[in-house]
Amino acid sequence: MNHKKLWREAVLDFAGITLKDIYNEDIEYVLSRSFKIEKKEEDIKIYKFIGYFWSEINEDEYQTIVENGWIMGTISLSLKKITNQLDEIETKIRSEVNTRKNNKYLITLKRRRSELMNIYSSILKQINKL
Repeated sequence: MNHKKLWREAVLDFAGITLKDIYNEDIEYVLSRSFKIEKKEEDIKIYKFIGYFWSEINEDEYQTIVENGWIMGTISLSLKKITNQLDEIETKIRSEVNTRKNNKYLITLKRRRSELMNIYSSILKQINKL
């Protein structure tokens, strides 16, 4: 899939928001599922949201999006990110149960795990709709 097809698919994504840069009208963005695709004339870059900043995706992530298309690529990368977060939470829960046994911290971890599981299941429902 070339850059133009990827851009068109991102613009047509029902979950995406298309924006134009107010300072430079040559730049357009599509924001969707914590990813941003930026078109500056013919140059296209893809970013992911990390913490409070946008960071350009690496080659493996870029290849995933090119192979699967914008929608399925961003969904699969989102699922991978959530899976990694769930694994980290499980490790923290095990460690907490075996060491300090801080009840408030355990409740917080379990709440976060539940939130991530809800997000994960809603993303799987999006895949089933496609």
